[in-house]
Amino acid sequence: MTARKSRTIPAEYLENFTEIVRLLGKSFPNLGIEILLHDLSNPSRSLVALENNVTGRNLHDGTTNLVIDLKNGRSHARRN
Repeated sequence: MTARKSRTIPAEYLENFTEIVRLLGKSFPNLGIEILLHDLSNPSRSLVALENNVTGRNLHDGTTNLVIDLKNGRSHARRN
């Protein structure tokens, strides 16, 4: 399987996506729903927007292996 070529998202798109994350977070307060935005151009510092923090993550935290695998087209079987 060939890895997908990484594309850079323009800054104005990231700003718009960040605003969407903020608005979604405000729409679902105190429900245990965490809204995240990752910029995968730098996986070790990918978390660029975070609302309704439930997992204890911080801005500029790195991504998880799951996100990297999904980006690369690999699937994960759900564990019970």
